[in-house]
Amino acid sequence: MKKKWTVFILIIIAVGIGFYFLLAQPKLDANVAGTTKSKKSIVITLDNDGFRDVHIKNVYVNDNQKPDIAKLQGHGKGFVISDTFDEKGYHFFDYRTTPIPPLKKNKDGLDSIDSGYALSLHHKTVVHSVNITYTYLGKTFYQALTID
Repeated sequence: MKKKWTVFILIIIAVGIGFYFLLAQPKLDANVAGTTKSKKSIVITLDNDGFRDVHIKNVYVNDNQKPDIAKLQGHGKGFVISDTFDEKGYHFFDYRTTPIPPLKKNKDGLDSIDSGYALSLHHKTVVHSVNITYTYLGKTFYQALTID
């Protein structure tokens, strides 16, 4: 009987450790792809390395300011740096309502080029930092980026 309890407890511990590592690791890979010369418009690539959707909740620039405009764009034709968000042939989405799906893997196990998204933002002043708040499997994560 003691042996069964020991095995049961070890299984519970292993499952708990597995869930901890599953939830403890941020799943959003964010990188600055480009800026305008004025550094008021920025494109940040976003890749979901998890197996479920990532939901962006908030975007702030320069510590705690809301950007004037912040939208997601899909990879379809590549990404465009914009301060008007009305470029022909490019589609922009509301980041609060558009989930970022996991990266698709091709048959070689490599990330598919068409599975990425980008966060495009424009602000009235020079952007020095971007902070992204997102949820993955119900847990909130923060991603901070410094703009050089």
